[in-house]
This record gives sequence, C-alpha cells and structure tokens, in this order.
Amino acid sequence: MANNTRPRFEVNSTAITIPAANLLIAACARYYSAELETADSDFALLAKLDTN
Repeated sequence: MANNTRPRFEVNSTAITIPAANLLIAACARYYSAELETADSDFALLAKLDTN
C-alpha cells in the first residue's frame, strides 16, 4: 500500500535572516517616517519590503 496521503512541503531556499535589532530599528524608522543612513545591507533588503 503506497503512502500518498502525507503532505508535501517545499523549502524556500531564498529565505534571508535579519537580526532582530535591525528589524526593530527599521520598524521604528518606518513608523515615524524617518530616513536611515546605514552601510548595513540588511536595511537595503528591508527597504524593499512592501507593507501594503
């Protein structure tokens, strides 16, 4: 008897990890409509996120 009833999952290999402190800083800046000046590439990735 074949076991075809198990759910199948695909792993997204494009996931990124961003430190919690950077998420908090970005969230506060976005909330207060403040601009950030940084050389940290995490913030460039966060700036691309669509919040709508």
